[in-house]
Amino acid sequence: MTHLRATNGPAVESEWAEYQKYLQNIKDRIPESLFRFSQLNLHDSQIVKITTPRKNSLSIVLSKPAYEEIDSITVTVEEVAKAFAPEKFVNQWLWGHEVALSDLALFEIRAKLQIGELFICANSFTMKIEPKD
Repeated sequence: MTHLRATNGPAVESEWAEYQKYLQNIKDRIPESLFRFSQLNLHDSQIVKITTPRKNSLSIVLSKPAYEEIDSITVTVEEVAKAFAPEKFVNQWLWGHEVALSDLALFEIRAKLQIGELFICANSFTMKIEPKD
């Protein structure tokens, strides 16, 4: 990941504060739903499913993040310029995620997983949240 690399200690808080400043600076240049997604703490959510519903699109279903009142979240990115999200990522747990502007498309999303990193570079983003009952 580009902005959030530390896993413990004072660097975590420092990196988070710098990342929040960065997000505020790009807020008007990314979709509102993507900005909301960037603010979620998805730590310990699990990748339930990865699909490609249409050409150049990718949909990912996550379940029960530890620190949000969410049962599941589905994110769909379209107009994908580049992605690395293989099926082997299904059932893995997320450590964290970040959003940034991209040189290849409008934005990129990176997520640190148990093993490896998910990477998506695209132009369109939607999100559906199912709250806990």
